[in-house]
Amino acid sequence: SGYNYQAPIREGTHRDALQSRFTQTVSHRDQLFGSFAFESVRTDQPNLFGFLDTGRRLGINTGVTWSHRFTHQLFMNFGYRFSRLATRSTPYFANRENVSGEAGIMGNNQDAVNWGPPSLSFASGITPLSDGLSSFDRNQTSGISPAMLWSRGRHNVSFGGDFRRQQFNYLS
Repeated sequence: SGYNYQAPIREGTHRDALQSRFTQTVSHRDQLFGSFAFESVRTDQPNLFGFLDTGRRLGINTGVTWSHRFTHQLFMNFGYRFSRLATRSTPYFANRENVSGEAGIMGNNQDAVNWGPPSLSFASGITPLSDGLSSFDRNQTSGISPAMLWSRGRHNVSFGGDFRRQQFNYLS
């Protein structure tokens, strides 16, 4: 009612996912269990001025476990797990046009992934002018997990451990 320009903003999301599991009896003492999961998500975030920021996310999570029975009282499980998640956000002006540099604005980051207009806010409900922030994050985890179970009558004793290597790679 009090605005001179209005436009619908439609965001788009596309998602693909896959999950699978398996169980395999190798012998009367050995079994294998496993799982695999994959997900890919692509998003589009337009704004009122027609700038389109994009986002991408790719994730994998998989694992396998070997179960071995030495005797009726002694069992062992040995597992391996791997997961990776990569997330990328790309603003409209990234690697396209250095708006702030061409306007002579100094003091901001002039790398091509950070190109774009300066953020401007207005009073009275007028839409602000801004661009998204560029980022590329990659997180990865690998781990092994051995465990033993000894059962004797009404008593059970179990012990084991986990070893994980985690990587957190952030670029934003």
